Amino acid sequence: EATSLWMDIFEDYFGDEYGIVGCSRDGKTATSGEWSAILYKKSRFELVDSGTFWLTNTPNKVSMTEGALCRRICTWAILTDKNTGEDVFFANTHLDHSNDTVRGAQAEILMEFLADYAAQYPMFLTGDFNTTSGKAPYNTVTDVLADAHKDAELDTSTVKGTFHSYGSKTPNEIDFCFYNDEFSEAIAYRVLSETYGGFVSDHYGLITYFTSK
Repeated sequence: EATSLWMDIFEDYFGDEYGIVGCSRDGKTATSGEWSAILYKKSRFELVDSGTFWLTNTPNKVSMTEGALCRRICTWAILTDKNTGEDVFFANTHLDHSNDTVRGAQAEILMEFLADYAAQYPMFLTGDFNTTSGKAPYNTVTDVLADAHKDAELDTSTVKGTFHSYGSKTPNEIDFCFYNDEFSEAIAYRVLSETYGGFVSDHYGLITYFTSK
């Protein structure tokens, strides 16, 4: 959920070590709006291809789902692992915070795009889905991909959820890491609930470890 300001900060602090792909939900040249950017370690991965699409019936145009409160996007990248020569597909998204009907429509667009790639590549899909396990948008995603939290052999989290509204709410799990379990196995999962002397976001981050099958 990065703004232009944060994208500049990421570039300044991490640009030498990490490649960054993505654009604003307001357009490829916009400085307003929100990014669902992907950062990848350049020493480990080589970028093969990437793009951003809108979660609407016109995915290649700046657009918004009927009933949504914001434009919503998915940014994706195909990366070659320099250690193994294997290509992996990574996607990052943010579904709307309106209702599950809107999110359900967005999830369907999302998975229509990703389904073909999921059959070809080890795939990892992350983001703020603004919905919980068992709801229609979640089920649309898990018809194709597995939930790393549920599958991980080890969970060292000290909290059960991710959205906490800067500590004002009991954390609710609405952020997920999904993956294609035909290619990968989830080994460990953790909600990054450290505050570092203050909250860096209204959500906790996630870290998940995988091994190739």
